[in-house]
Amino acid sequence: MSTSNKIAIFTKAEQICRNNGVKFTAKRKNVLGVLLDADKPLSAYEIVDNYRQTHDESLPPMSVYRMLDALSTMSLVHKLSSENEYLACS
Repeated sequence: MSTSNKIAIFTKAEQICRNNGVKFTAKRKNVLGVLLDADKPLSAYEIVDNYRQTHDESLPPMSVYRMLDALSTMSLVHKLSSENEYLACS
C-alpha cells in the first residue's frame, strides 16, 4: 500500500476514534498499519510477530486482542470469526 493511502487511512481512523471518544494511540496505529501492510488476514499472534519485526518492540498478545477489539468496534478492522483472523477495513 502506498504511503499516501496509509496516511489518508490513518487520518480517517484518527477522526473516527476522536468522534467516538477513543484515543488513536501510536500502538493502535501501528497495529492497524501491520494489517494494512499484510497481503492476507492475520491472527493476533501473527500481528504480534509482524509488529515485533517492523517496530522492533514486543506487544503481549492480550494487548493486541484489546487493540483489535477497540479498532473493530469502530469498524476499522474486521474479524473473520471462522478463522479468528483480522483484516483492515478500507
